[in-house]
Amino acid sequence: MNRCVRSFILFLLLFSPFTYRGLHAQSFNLDLNEILTIGQEYSESSEYLFGTIMHIRKLVNGNILVTDRSDNTLRIFDENGVFQFQMGGRGRGPGEFHEITSVEVTDDGEILVMDRFQARVTVFSLAGELLTTKMLGGENMAVTQFIYKKPNTDQFYVGYKEFGAEKDTGHFFHLFDEKLQKKQSQHLSVFDYFFDSDDPFEFAISRPPTYRSVRFGESNIALSPTLYTGSLAIFNTITLEENLFGDSIDDFYQLYDWETRERHQQSDQVGFASISDQRSHFFFWQKGNTYSLLGNRQLLLHFIGFPEGDTIRPHLIIYSAQGEELASLSLEDHDIPFLRDNMLMTVIPAFLDDDHRLYLADMYFDDSYPVVRVFETNLGELLE
Repeated sequence: MNRCVRSFILFLLLFSPFTYRGLHAQSFNLDLNEILTIGQEYSESSEYLFGTIMHIRKLVNGNILVTDRSDNTLRIFDENGVFQFQMGGRGRGPGEFHEITSVEVTDDGEILVMDRFQARVTVFSLAGELLTTKMLGGENMAVTQFIYKKPNTDQFYVGYKEFGAEKDTGHFFHLFDEKLQKKQSQHLSVFDYFFDSDDPFEFAISRPPTYRSVRFGESNIALSPTLYTGSLAIFNTITLEENLFGDSIDDFYQLYDWETRERHQQSDQVGFASISDQRSHFFFWQKGNTYSLLGNRQLLLHFIGFPEGDTIRPHLIIYSAQGEELASLSLEDHDIPFLRDNMLMTVIPAFLDDDHRLYLADMYFDDSYPVVRVFETNLGELLE
């Protein structure tokens, strides 16, 4: 899709009734009061020792679910951080995983665990009982990133991009039947919202499985590439309406000559990346990087890292569930570090519950070991 057509589509989306409105953004300071830390540096019990924390979820019974990539377990803690039991493990048998790609907790309390390398979804109860395993009936399942159960149905939205198909339409969300075998519809083409499919570089950068996604509001899903483009694509799972939050920017990257990559990569400047396909090699600088999307029934939080010289500056944009930008603020000098050693994904905002408590995966707590940190926030003030 060329930029003229894409700009016209975005113009229509920006002026549709439920899209982004930045008219009431206000000055806001994010207050965080730590109420719980889960994880230890040394312990006789391995349940409190983490390798790489990947997902954190608050369950409907009040327990806290934490996944660890080092052993592919799902560990359950109570609301006080006391270990209860664990599920999963590394392997290919029932209830085991090659990779825990995503975790979704349905409205009725089932825990859906996506393993993209085994192309299957494992379903657990809140008590840890293995309920069923569903194989994914589609092509290119190794790039699958997300699964969401459609509210009040037995259908599933699966997030992946069919770049191996004869014609890459760019659609990211695909609705499957209850057995995850038959695809029934597809939605949110990334070529309509983020990338120009006629541009060789933008077509190439659209292909890797590097997107962030989250449920928010009553029935919405937000989608963003990790390469910050200024906007979020929004999909309503009930009405099938597609919208846009935020303002798209055209200069979200700068291309450099491939032959200069070693010189730039050895410099102190951050933000450089490279990508290759069968025909071309690209070396580029990215204006920003979306490193987390969080949402609850009332808010959507967009965490961005902006490279500037030799520093990455963490930033947060907060939207209401209706698309109004409520606040935009730097996290660089916050009392709680939102990155360590100038690297993204060292402190990961991982979950926002409906009481606006923020759950962080801090990979180098006390400059040493991974923990889960839970904070009371003042985010509710933005809704008053």
